[in-house]
Amino acid sequence: MIPYPFERVRVMQKEKNLAVVLAGGMGALAIIRELGKQGVPIVGIGQATYAIRSKYCLSLPITDNQQIVSFLLTLPKFVDHKPVLFTDNDGYLELLQKNWPQLSSFYAAPFHSNNLQLTEKNLLVRSAERVGIKTPKSWLGAQQKEVCQFPVLVKPVNRDQFFAVSDSKPQKGYECKNREELLHTLQLMEACYIESVTQQIVSGRVENLFSITLYRDPQGRIMHGFTVQKIRQYPMDYGTATVHLECRRPLLEEYSVRLLESVNYVGIAMIEYKYCEQAKDFYIIEVNGRFPLETGIVHKLKSLFVYRIYLNLIGRPTSGLLQDPSFRRPVVWFFFLNDLRNFPKTGWRFLLDYLQYMVRYKLQGAVWSWSDPLPLFSYLKFLAKKYLKSGSGIQ
Repeated sequence: MIPYPFERVRVMQKEKNLAVVLAGGMGALAIIRELGKQGVPIVGIGQATYAIRSKYCLSLPITDNQQIVSFLLTLPKFVDHKPVLFTDNDGYLELLQKNWPQLSSFYAAPFHSNNLQLTEKNLLVRSAERVGIKTPKSWLGAQQKEVCQFPVLVKPVNRDQFFAVSDSKPQKGYECKNREELLHTLQLMEACYIESVTQQIVSGRVENLFSITLYRDPQGRIMHGFTVQKIRQYPMDYGTATVHLECRRPLLEEYSVRLLESVNYVGIAMIEYKYCEQAKDFYIIEVNGRFPLETGIVHKLKSLFVYRIYLNLIGRPTSGLLQDPSFRRPVVWFFFLNDLRNFPKTGWRFLLDYLQYMVRYKLQGAVWSWSDPLPLFSYLKFLAKKYLKSGSGIQ
């Protein structure tokens, strides 16, 4: 086994429970910063090496899944308090769930087996319909090849895994306008051994997409983290968010609480909806059981959302930590380096949009922090290596 600094970890966690962050991207960087600023000892592992270069964590070069599991099984021998696991990556969440029978005695984590009733796309439809939430028509498995209603959207069930093994442009879904395009896309997924789901396309612009991030504890108490409206994305069709605007949508909060309670969901949930102007209602798109890309928005919200989840998981009170959000400007979260790739299509309107954001909102970047600059430089180095190696862009 690779010699890891377990004695250093033992010293780190003398006073507080250790947090272990399995880093897949920007969400993990936000988790590390939010916990580190509260004095939580953190070990960072995983593929997003730039995220674990933060000054707030001990960075360990563990990216192989077997090594990660081996490390997690060994770590409890060197700590006095039960560590807490966090991740922002679907693949790492799946890895933890698969090995949870071995890990559950030694760790606390914001997920539960009940959650599969919502995070599994084939089960989500039934769960949502039971509580009166609209869902786009979906086809699974072999049913997808029998679809005759177009256009449709084909989505990889595990996006992170698909992006890791495919040369296709990374995006959340692939629009198919006819049967030929559908079969080609399904063959692409099958060649990468990736499960997929085909869905009816809910009409509407990118601004019709909303997501809400909540945490429900074992006692059924719910913490509202944030609700955001997607403003921009890359690629511009079915891409990953590059600009999110914080907002409040009471109806989505009502829908989400109803949904979580119906299956006794426990843990973190990022629930995505799309507003259909024809139906005058929201359709649920998906539920993710890990922290989202835009988790860093909580820094400007000053809600201590991530830290309160940590405290809940170790059985500590969270009362008195909330601040009054009244009379403050909304927050815009932006991933500038990825959004910059939209410039050839948007032209100078791109810069005008950012000037408007600066005037109207508080801004929260995905990577940069004056107090923790190293992850940005590490990320730029990561991009340079990626570009020189394959000529591909930012993911």
